[in-house]
Amino acid sequence: MAIKIQGQTVIDDSQNIDVTGTVTATDYLLPNGSSITDSASITVSGTAPATTTLDEGALWWNSSADDASLYVLYDDPDTTAKFWVPASPSISTGGTSGGGSIIVDAGDFNSGSSVAGADNDQVEGGVFD
Repeated sequence: MAIKIQGQTVIDDSQNIDVTGTVTATDYLLPNGSSITDSASITVSGTAPATTTLDEGALWWNSSADDASLYVLYDDPDTTAKFWVPASPSISTGGTSGGGSIIVDAGDFNSGSSVAGADNDQVEGGVFD
């Protein structure tokens, strides 16, 4: 079932989310119905938002094609300066072919682990399909 807000589909039948612009949420509920009392600022933009009015822990998804990374706002207690620090690696598309690579240390997996699409010949210590 698609979900629409103001006439625009934001969650389609495949459960994909498509939101354009600023998303502001004023209340978050736990499964038991009680409110989560804290709030978060989440920005999706190709340029970093100004940090002056944001609290530590704010999130920024850099949507520029050459970065596409998540950042968390860190408030340095020693200098009172605020910095955007990477919370995820940048995405590499491998050029126009759309290919890319994910490097996995096989030591992180127990025997019998599997990762779809990985090449069995490139990893030791686990089973990869």
